[in-house]
Amino acid sequence: MRLLTKLTALTALATLAATAPAAATSAEMHSQPICFTVHNPGDPAPRALYGVRYFTAAPTAQTRTIVLVHPRAPKAHRYWDLSPDFSAARNLARAGYQVIAYDRLGYANSPYKRPGGGHLVTATGGQEMLHEVVDQVHHGAFTAAANDACDVEHPGRALGPATRSVVIGGNSLGGLIVSGYPGRYHDVDAAIQMGMTNNGLAPEFVAIAGPNIADGYLNGRDYQSLETDEASCSKVFLYPAGVEKSVADFCRGGSPATPAGEPAHIAEAYATNLAAIPRTGPGLPVLLVFMDHDQPIPTENAEAEFAYWKAVCGCDVETWTQADAGHAGTAHRSMPTFTAKVVSWLTSKGLGPSQH
Repeated sequence: MRLLTKLTALTALATLAATAPAAATSAEMHSQPICFTVHNPGDPAPRALYGVRYFTAAPTAQTRTIVLVHPRAPKAHRYWDLSPDFSAARNLARAGYQVIAYDRLGYANSPYKRPGGGHLVTATGGQEMLHEVVDQVHHGAFTAAANDACDVEHPGRALGPATRSVVIGGNSLGGLIVSGYPGRYHDVDAAIQMGMTNNGLAPEFVAIAGPNIADGYLNGRDYQSLETDEASCSKVFLYPAGVEKSVADFCRGGSPATPAGEPAHIAEAYATNLAAIPRTGPGLPVLLVFMDHDQPIPTENAEAEFAYWKAVCGCDVETWTQADAGHAGTAHRSMPTFTAKVVSWLTSKGLGPSQH
């Protein structure tokens, strides 16, 4: 049965790749640095998040927007845009969506310059900040970045336009942020949770990350890399046989130091999500995406996650597996089948690309 299921899945992947939207390969791609203003829970001061929006035709109020939330992994927002020729964000933009990928607080171009700030950044707080991002997308209130930087005291002009339709997607810890989001806020049209479950991680991953988490706490670090070298990063994020050669430097130098509060408070995030999923809402489309060689997410955990959603969410939930891919699905040759799946799935739910 498992062999038949895998053969069926591979056939479906080939079909998706063959039927991926061809229109946009000739359309001019635009990428524009942008900024959001958010509030980390417990911090009264506003903070700036850096992002990039991708589009072909100039966005209008009718343009559907996909907001992408990156994992605790190398590249931050560029996880979705690893190269101009191999980019999940650009694939979705070429299909006709406005796509926004941002650096979460404490990552890359969204630094959190507050003593002890790394311990205050959590996945649950990330949901609250994502809510502010989504609200600013709905109202067209995000602003233009200056020289690849954001200044919360001088935010610049709002770019607009207001956007009526927003879809969210996130991988790994970004998927944890997306998971409980619709049940808490009810302001998106669909959600795509990737490479994450709310019922724990593989012991093999915990064995790699646990000692580094402990080391960070013992030394009082706000930020700590959980995969300190290329070998451990590759073991966690990549399936060697499926890696796209043009992005083979994904794990060079290991993974970056990331906020200490995210792994420390992961149990709180699980509990928040498990309570929120039953409030997702009737009919809301949810796609759970897994990778078939995902080291941190065992198959049985993925199956349990889908079973829980199906039993309690009251939503329109489906699951799909990206073949020949590890935890960092965008770094693998099969990535285009993922973006083709997203486009076909959204279209089947009445959320296809806008017509300009």
